[in-house]
Amino acid sequence: MVSEATAFFPVRIPARAAWSFADAAFVCFLLQRSLALTRGVLAVVLLINWASIPLVHNAIHLAGETDPGLVGDWRGLYFHKNIAGSVSAMTAILFFFQALKSRPLLNGAFCLGGMGFTVMTVSKSSIGLLPVAP
Repeated sequence: MVSEATAFFPVRIPARAAWSFADAAFVCFLLQRSLALTRGVLAVVLLINWASIPLVHNAIHLAGETDPGLVGDWRGLYFHKNIAGSVSAMTAILFFFQALKSRPLLNGAFCLGGMGFTVMTVSKSSIGLLPVAP
């Protein structure tokens, strides 16, 4: 008896009950690569955010905002301080844990840069999560 599934897939792949060591090692390798890529992108975004403060006029919420409570809060490249705060907090958290493993000076500098930018955004949610994450 031929089912509809075997009509589309003529080669039968046996089901495996558990992962092999090679499968687990490959998944760990992919996870490490994706975290390294994420850290790299976040580092570039953090550097651009810091550079935008003195160079871009709208990198800080201005006096013409609809909410006067936002005036003076940093937003960098983003249109609102909460988005900038969450991205920089994520940067700080990822680089904190990487600084514990390797290159503590470089990774620690990016961690402190992310923390500093998060504080300057005055994003209360992101600032509140920074001490809880580690």
